[in-house]
Amino acid sequence: MYLEIAPSEVLTLNHTGTEAMEPASDHQTQRLSSYERLQAQRTEVQQNKTESQQNLKEGLKYYLIPKSWFEKFTEGKFGPEDDVSLILGKIDTSSLLDSSGYHLKSPEDPAYVANIALPENIFNKLCEWYGLDDSSEPVIRESVRVAGEFQIDEYPSVFVLHALVPASYVNRVAQAHPKPLLIPKNAQLKDIKERVKRQLSIQTMGMALVTRLWLVEGFATDIPFCLTPSIFQEIESKSLLIRNKSDRTKTLSEIGLFNSHIIIEVRQKDHPWPSATSKELVMTDGLIGLSNLGNSCYMNSALQCLVHVPELTYYFLHDFFKDEINADNPLGNHGKVAMAFGSLVHTLYARKLGTQPSYIAPRDFKMTIGFYNSMFADYHQQDSQEFLAYLLDGLHEDLNRILKKPYVEKPELSDELVNNPEEIAKLAVKCWELHKLRNNSIIIDLFVGMYKSTLVCPECGKISITFDPYNDLTLPLPINKRWSHKVKILLDTGHPKVLEVELSKSATFSDLKRYIARKLNIEASDLIGCELFNGQFYKNYESKDSDASYLPISDLVSDGDDIIFYQLEHKEGDIIVPVFNTVVSGTHSRMTKPFGIPFFITLSAEERYSYGAIREKLEKRYDQLSSYNYFTQVRSRSKPKHDIDDFPLLKKRFEKTPGEGFEHDNVSESESDISLANPDIPGNYAFQIKTFESSREVGNTRLSGYGAGYSYGQSHNEDSNDEDDSLWVPKTNANFSDLPGLLEKLGSKKRQFYTYHALGSDMSEDVDTMDDDDHPLDEMTKTIDETLGEAMSDEDIDVTVGANPGLNEDDAKSESSSEVGLASLVMDTDFTGSMHPDSMTSELEPEIGDGSLVVDKMALVCEWSPDLFDTFFTGIEEDGEGGSETWSKPEEIPNEEIEESRRKLALKLSSNISLEDCLDLFSTPEVLGEHDLWFCPRCKDHRQATKKIEIWSVPDILTIHLKRFENQRRFSDKIDAVVDFPIEGLDMSKHVVNPDGQELVYDLFAVDNHYGGLGGGHYTAYIKNFVDGKWYYFDDSRVSPADPQNSIKGSAYLLFYRKRTDHNLGGESVRKVLEHVKEQRAKEADNKGASGEGNVSCESPTIAPLSSNVDSGNTSPDVSDVETELERESTNGDSGTSIVSGSCGVSSPPNEVFEGRNRRKRHQTHRLALSSRGGGWHKDSLASEGAESVGSPFSDDDACSIHSSAAVAPDTYGRAVDEMSEPSN
Repeated sequence: MYLEIAPSEVLTLNHTGTEAMEPASDHQTQRLSSYERLQAQRTEVQQNKTESQQNLKEGLKYYLIPKSWFEKFTEGKFGPEDDVSLILGKIDTSSLLDSSGYHLKSPEDPAYVANIALPENIFNKLCEWYGLDDSSEPVIRESVRVAGEFQIDEYPSVFVLHALVPASYVNRVAQAHPKPLLIPKNAQLKDIKERVKRQLSIQTMGMALVTRLWLVEGFATDIPFCLTPSIFQEIESKSLLIRNKSDRTKTLSEIGLFNSHIIIEVRQKDHPWPSATSKELVMTDGLIGLSNLGNSCYMNSALQCLVHVPELTYYFLHDFFKDEINADNPLGNHGKVAMAFGSLVHTLYARKLGTQPSYIAPRDFKMTIGFYNSMFADYHQQDSQEFLAYLLDGLHEDLNRILKKPYVEKPELSDELVNNPEEIAKLAVKCWELHKLRNNSIIIDLFVGMYKSTLVCPECGKISITFDPYNDLTLPLPINKRWSHKVKILLDTGHPKVLEVELSKSATFSDLKRYIARKLNIEASDLIGCELFNGQFYKNYESKDSDASYLPISDLVSDGDDIIFYQLEHKEGDIIVPVFNTVVSGTHSRMTKPFGIPFFITLSAEERYSYGAIREKLEKRYDQLSSYNYFTQVRSRSKPKHDIDDFPLLKKRFEKTPGEGFEHDNVSESESDISLANPDIPGNYAFQIKTFESSREVGNTRLSGYGAGYSYGQSHNEDSNDEDDSLWVPKTNANFSDLPGLLEKLGSKKRQFYTYHALGSDMSEDVDTMDDDDHPLDEMTKTIDETLGEAMSDEDIDVTVGANPGLNEDDAKSESSSEVGLASLVMDTDFTGSMHPDSMTSELEPEIGDGSLVVDKMALVCEWSPDLFDTFFTGIEEDGEGGSETWSKPEEIPNEEIEESRRKLALKLSSNISLEDCLDLFSTPEVLGEHDLWFCPRCKDHRQATKKIEIWSVPDILTIHLKRFENQRRFSDKIDAVVDFPIEGLDMSKHVVNPDGQELVYDLFAVDNHYGGLGGGHYTAYIKNFVDGKWYYFDDSRVSPADPQNSIKGSAYLLFYRKRTDHNLGGESVRKVLEHVKEQRAKEADNKGASGEGNVSCESPTIAPLSSNVDSGNTSPDVSDVETELERESTNGDSGTSIVSGSCGVSSPPNEVFEGRNRRKRHQTHRLALSSRGGGWHKDSLASEGAESVGSPFSDDDACSIHSSAAVAPDTYGRAVDEMSEPSN
């Protein structure tokens, strides 16, 4: 198509008869009508078109749009009132393309739509004005020169791109989804490479990268974008695009290349091409380190142990795993974990061209693992055992030979057969068969054994026997580091005490409560436990939402936590009321701050109405918290009951007030209405009682661990199903200002007696001279109320807190100490001048108009005046009176059990521990915790059954996990004791309960070590190399010779044993692998002999010298020196490594060669159907989505090469195979 725009495309305004106007500015255009804007736009497009025609050159981009739309824009007739944008609509370019999405429709196509080519600036303007349809994308074509004229190449060559890169770059390009590349037919081949590199964003990033292009013939093919060497080799019709220099200047049209696939192959300088991978596998000795990627030592050590299992290594090295990948297993990882591990094995054991690296960086392997398990995605330190367990499970599910798992039920023995050994053995066989119906893989063949689990119900004696698989044997160490803590205790009587307790770290909060109850000889049900902070409750362990319901005590309580238990004897119907202590801060300040130990009191249904009963309970508690014992002394000198005669001023007032006098003789002493009031000590002496309701809690919400309410024997509203009936403790956050007083809830008559002493000095001189009409009853009541209000708000007046300046110990009147629950009567006058027994109401019942003083979900706050706070709690005495607080240095209760336990622990630590001791301890019965109950099918209830786990069968590869970390979840503590384990000859037969008479002797071949503890840690490994039979020490990237005896230290964490047998391990499946390896070795030997390389025997190979990558001489430190250095660093904390988030030689990832890729997207398979000719590829036959390319463990380091070459194998390769497949002597 010529670029010259036809006359019909010239912008005119014939329908209006007006001349073309000058283009308007954007600001002016915004103020024009739709019709006027069209005129301005036509003028602007006309001018831009003229400029574009003057600047024609080859290679410019032009944008195609439907010609009909453009003609309507330039020539369409519109009226002044028309909405031009609505009539024209958005530009739709999708109608120009065929079903491929990038080819223009052919003119012969009935659906063909004519197009017009616009310069970029005009296209952008039109899109700005009218928009591009949502289903459309810009259709771009380039200008070319043909026979001296410029044309638009409407039908360029289309190439679908693919990348063949070193394995270390696979993950960087595998996520890309490049569009097909459109290239003009007159483009030269040398230009195509640059276009491909730009399209794929391939940059050198400072590294010497070399590229070349491959052309794939055949169009009806499915090829993944990212190719591995194995896939590339299976593509038969491929050839290099540029074979010599003369090809570089050829054009696509000259060689007749129009539509195809192009593969760009990338390699590093001085490295072989990925396409040069040899199909003949040649094995190395595998002595290659793994560089630390930043706290990845946990992974490196476990991987080195695993790849030195020869049966597993051969299985992956010879690609047997590819035939067993179960990509559809919903429990697996689409086969990609297996592919990643297989690539790692190839990297470590497949001989490569060039210099053998001393280490490689398993960056892509880690990336694959982290993709499927976020725990291992970052650069934090993790547990090597947890990583190994996840990897084995991931490999098993990816390689599970069971494609559709059947549903099976776990069998059990009937009650009459649980003691029959033959029936138990049959049950074990059945359980293993059922397990194999759902799980069958190389991992099951090598690593999995069975436990026997026996549960016994403590109530009915029901015995349940089950069998469960395991792939590592977790052994406890017979050094039970126990949890200990000092807890405070506030009993019903006496000062606070402290008791040091010691329990197993797996004990529960209930165990702690029972322990304390046993030591103090009290009922555990009477104890309430909380954590205190700053004089307030911080945690409520009694709440049903508390962590105490499920956490072990070692996780629940940390060092430094202030734990307290309260003894609260109770009966049905009582409520428990939290009580806080505060003191006014400053003489004139109304601010208060908490102090001391908050506590609880219990109130019966009657006591909740009695101010005197509540006050008496609080005073008893404060006598426990102070050495003063003031309230006890006063009560001890008090007469049993008080009556109206003990309140002479009030009595005289009532006698002088008409209609309000008493006839005391009509009231018996036992029914005295004022028996709980004390005429010498008012009810607000020393402290005022304030109320704190749940509505004042911080945020007005019930936080987890604080509970809602707590009453003994009370039933809650059935409609409130989510109501928490556990202990309610408010979240106060020192929010104790402006609280209402409890005295304010009393009726005015009752209040007069409880504030009597505060009125004495005001009434003593005037009461005799008062006229009857001077102080009527209502005025007297008002005066008392005002005085009470002043007393509760002004701390400067001593009389308001009940302090009598003239009162001394000899003059003090004691108040009554009546029994809680006895009915004390209050005055209920009929205002007739007399008082009759029939009109008396009990103080423990509400007056008319009064309610309960304390209700559910209400706390009390005792607000102390500063002066009396000093007298009671600071030791400042006045006139020989005063005391000190008792909570900061509580009396310690001796505990002889702890001293004996510590003596035994010290003795154990000083003696050696054998692996036999750990195995014996493994099968020790234990009682289930109260939060891990077993449902007894006979009792139909959950029981704390006795559980015993025994070893029924041992796998061929036995992994022993020494449980050094007491709490794996938090790494809260580590046991560094040395466990003496055998290097050879571990006899497991005496620890297996299966009576089949097998000889179970095992030899050690690897040890995974952990150095350090809470503050830092590092993983290494001792490993016996199966190729040369020697031991080596693997410390990330360093590999050095070692003595296996050096592994017997407190750092040994995982032990790997292999079964000593006269036949191959792993059963029939592994036997086939080993036979294949022997056959390949025999072929290699024959080839060597035929080529004159010598007669190599298949049965008696010579032992090759150690590979040069093993450190020797002065270049490698002695292993013992390395361990000493690690232990010193761990002890001094200089390693900077944490078991949780330390750094074990952080290695920042290098710059990525392929940028801008979304690593979380799946690989796509690009389909190009340009011809009816069939291809040899099918989507499902390619391990679709490029699975085999994920997880290759190559790094960007120059020291890392790719498996693409062939070399002479060491003869020890054959020896190792022979030793596994033939009888041993």
